[in-house]
Amino acid sequence: MHGTYFRPDVWVAGALVKKGYLTVDESAQEFVVTQDGWGFVADTLEALLK
Repeated sequence: MHGTYFRPDVWVAGALVKKGYLTVDESAQEFVVTQDGWGFVADTLEALLK
């Protein structure tokens, strides 16, 4: 997903930041997925595959 532009909904992005799944890189003006965030993505994808 590197180099891909996403524009998330402000409420969704805020919730993901509060949960610790995303951080905000102010200098680059972008969101960064945390280790916990990648775990959340993996768990979600696994659940969808079942």
